[in-house]
Amino acid sequence: MKSIGIIDYGLNNLSSIYYMIKNLNYRPQLIKKNENQKLDVLIIPGVGSYYHGMKNLKNKGFDNLIYEHIGKGKMLIAICLGYQFLFKKSYEFGTTAGLGLLNGEIVPFNSNCTTPNIGWSKLNSNILNKYCPNNVSNTIKDKYFYHVHSYYSDIKDKNSILSFSFNNKFKFPSAICYKNIYGFQFHPEKSGINGQNLLMNILN
Repeated sequence: MKSIGIIDYGLNNLSSIYYMIKNLNYRPQLIKKNENQKLDVLIIPGVGSYYHGMKNLKNKGFDNLIYEHIGKGKMLIAICLGYQFLFKKSYEFGTTAGLGLLNGEIVPFNSNCTTPNIGWSKLNSNILNKYCPNNVSNTIKDKYFYHVHSYYSDIKDKNSILSFSFNNKFKFPSAICYKNIYGFQFHPEKSGINGQNLLMNILN
């Protein structure tokens, strides 16, 4: 059975993702400090401020844990704020450097969009993505997932984008799959059976 760690950096909504993983018959563990963890899968959840989230992540040494984990070719799953950390920087309340694992920036929605973007949105698959297994990409195609955020990812490497969502008529990237990294702007753990199937197919 895969060992799964959920990073607790003090600015997370941990219970939803913890219990969904547990309901998939895995035994997730909460990671409260950077130790020599032998994990197959690392999950970065998150709700809240980009600046404070990255500050907590670095103060606890979780940035190094993430880099080491990725460097070993192991799976990383990042959700909402955790997803936004994957990119080079965010412009939320100033400029804050991210983990820089993906080439892109976190930027505010324009005036034609609803901010914050809260609710269910149907995903449009990105046919350019060649990294994602078919069983995963088919799970999200034309399915609805729950979103809650005020900023979105402006991604330079279009091939890493797994899906798009809409805020009014504005289309934005809502998921990525790049090598051993999965990232979701939406919340699989709050998206009912669609989110459960998505996480199940990734972990299986």
